[in-house]
Amino acid sequence: MAFNNTGNPLWVNAGASVGWSYGFGDNRGAQIAMANPLTPNGQMIVTYEGDELNGDGTMTYFVGFQNNGPEPCFHNICGGGLS
Repeated sequence: MAFNNTGNPLWVNAGASVGWSYGFGDNRGAQIAMANPLTPNGQMIVTYEGDELNGDGTMTYFVGFQNNGPEPCFHNICGGGLS
């Protein structure tokens, strides 16, 4: 299931990196996320993706971004599952 415009937007400066974590309260298997730039001409690249199985059987997902600049970028996340 796809998700878009997720999380409280935040700024990241040009050249800087930021990490996000997200979850759904269950285990949805493999998920892919990317930045959802909210600034015109914002360019964010994914630097890592990961997940963690929690003790209650739910999953926490992790993704990192780098702002390729040249301006700060206001963004949150979007993505979806592989199935």
